[in-house]
Amino acid sequence: MTSHMRREIGEQPAAVAATLAEVAGPAAALAAAVRARELDRVVLVARGTSDHVAIYARYLLEARCALSASLAAPSLYTTYRPPVDLSRALVLGVSQSGETPEIVAALDFAAGRGALTAALTNEAGSPLANAVGHALVTAAGAERSVAATKTFTTALAAIGELTRELGASDLAAGLQALPGALAAAEALPGELVESSARALLDSDAAVCIARGYAYAIALEAALKLKEVAGLWAEGFSAADLRHGPRAAALGLPALVFHAGGPLAGDVDGLEQELAAAGSPIVSIGPARALQAAEGLSEELAPIALIVPAQLVAERLAVLRGRDPDRPPGLTKVTRTH
Repeated sequence: MTSHMRREIGEQPAAVAATLAEVAGPAAALAAAVRARELDRVVLVARGTSDHVAIYARYLLEARCALSASLAAPSLYTTYRPPVDLSRALVLGVSQSGETPEIVAALDFAAGRGALTAALTNEAGSPLANAVGHALVTAAGAERSVAATKTFTTALAAIGELTRELGASDLAAGLQALPGALAAAEALPGELVESSARALLDSDAAVCIARGYAYAIALEAALKLKEVAGLWAEGFSAADLRHGPRAAALGLPALVFHAGGPLAGDVDGLEQELAAAGSPIVSIGPARALQAAEGLSEELAPIALIVPAQLVAERLAVLRGRDPDRPPGLTKVTRTH
């Protein structure tokens, strides 16, 4: 029987296309507000998978829009309430459900400190969407699996559209190519996904590796392996893994994400070093074992690179006798405070 997670992975091309159309107007309005107030900072507030969306946004907005970008620990705003001046900041809360109380509370605090507040969510009528002046609402539709798939990629696409509106006009063609790139990644032959999942089957742990814009994808892939398949996995920048963690990673299976760009050589080199040390390698990217993101720029490639990892996590869960849709101890909405 096909899992909800597997079906929702297949719904991502249409969901991303619908999201790009849906958020175009709100993203333009938010970008106009940023320019009108001459803001020079963006602070991102999120948890879980949404935190990985925020990390991607940090890279994209700072590198392409000249906004100093940072991630706020939600409890810093909700509990410690520092006397910071946020009058020159856009504070963007990210939550698929829009129901996490601490994200809503953090945005309320930021507004009180002078920030322009905005939300990125999949639920138009959610508390988060209602708490801010600008809401970017994705068009993923209902997601029945506990693990986020289409709500993740649609949120990344919305960040791409906001980045385009804030000045990175060269992303337009790549954004329009995203649905096709996602469809190609989702259509990977089942035997390739199966063999990649089996490379992880007998291991107690794995590492997920990327750099630059794709770093957030390594983190998200590791989360999916943990929550869906019950495999302990950690996401690393290739640069960080070369420090202390390298000693523990030698011999472990590695998912390696290739987005191209000026850091491609470092990722290639680390993949070769790990393979030489006996690590089973699941290589993801253009012209790789699990081919994805062909023709996409380094900035947008991560949105397609996550799809093979989602497929592998879902398949590994099945091979391990787990229900991909209902990981033990987890619920769809996590209400942290």
